[in-house]
Amino acid sequence: MSKASSKLVKTLAVMAVSVTTANVNSVCWLWGYQPKMPEGATKLKK
Repeated sequence: MSKASSKLVKTLAVMAVSVTTANVNSVCWLWGYQPKMPEGATKLKK
């Protein structure tokens, strides 16, 4: 892999963890239904 693609993969991984963390810690105020989160995502909960 080239340096550029390696950096892109690392950036996407960091973004994925950030989005998952934000999703785990957010609450839907409009609807009572919350879809089930994967078991691994509960480790990111504050």
